Amino acid sequence: MTSIKIVCLSFFCIILLSLAASLAQAMHQRDSTEQGGWWSARRDSAGLAPDARKNSRLAIVQVYAAPTWGWKGVVAVHPWIIFKRAGETDYNRYEVISWGAGEKVRRNRNTPDGYWYGAKPRLLVEHRGPAAQAMIPQI
Repeated sequence: MTSIKIVCLSFFCIILLSLAASLAQAMHQRDSTEQGGWWSARRDSAGLAPDARKNSRLAIVQVYAAPTWGWKGVVAVHPWIIFKRAGETDYNRYEVISWGAGEKVRRNRNTPDGYWYGAKPRLLVEHRGPAAQAMIPQI
C-alpha cells in the first residue's frame, strides 16, 4: 500500500470514529432527557465553572461546548465563552444564537456552565491568572 493510501485510510477511520462518538453521545442525550421538548430541558449549572466568589482574586477564561438539541447534536455543538477579570465575583458569558429577535451575540442570558437544553457541556479551554487577564480585552 502506498503512503497516500495509508494516510487516506487513516483519515477516513478518524472521521468514522468521530461520527460514531457523536452519534453515541446524541443517542445518550436523547435517552437521558426527560420526555418533553426543548422548552422543558435542563439548563441549570453543570458544576464545571470554578466558584467566582471563591476565586475573586483570579482572572478566569473558559470555553465550553455542548451538543445542540435533537438530531443536529449528532454533528453539531453549541460553543460559548465565559470569563471574569481579577477582582470580579461574577462571570460574563458570550454566545452566538441565531434564532429569536434581537442581538445574535448574547451576553449573560444563560448560566455560565449551564446545560444546553439538556446536554451537559464539556470544558474545552481554560486559562487562569495573568494569561487570562491579558486575553479578556481581546474577547
